[in-house]
Amino acid sequence: MYDVDSLPGQFDYVLFLGVFYHLRYPLLALDRAVKKTAGKLVFQSMLRGSEQEFVPQADYDFWDKAIFSQSNFPCAYFIEHSYSADYTNWFIPNRSGAEAMLRSSGLEIVGHPEAETWICVPRSAHRDGRYITDLELDGSL
Repeated sequence: MYDVDSLPGQFDYVLFLGVFYHLRYPLLALDRAVKKTAGKLVFQSMLRGSEQEFVPQADYDFWDKAIFSQSNFPCAYFIEHSYSADYTNWFIPNRSGAEAMLRSSGLEIVGHPEAETWICVPRSAHRDGRYITDLELDGSL
């Protein structure tokens, strides 16, 4: 997973299924997979913790510690030894953690067909059948 961006070209579909929580450096792998995505990335991960959506603020005050006590605040649980008799489980996100990591990797979530699966497109990809840029997405254009 960590070398996927060295493959030539891009792919119409990238399947990132059941691997995220087995990675020691999951965001690095996701960032590299996004670079190879020309069309859609289908992401699936085991989830634990809150299944509630979280709408983040643009910023938080340094002293606002209470935000971290909200069960739906984006997080990924670190597994030190083993989970479900599998020592390759490292980080298991909650729903909002998975969604936040997808967005922070440059993806736009366009579908959520079941609890642990998301359909995503790169933010610079398309919306309504046409290609758009990051500047259009953030309102700069």
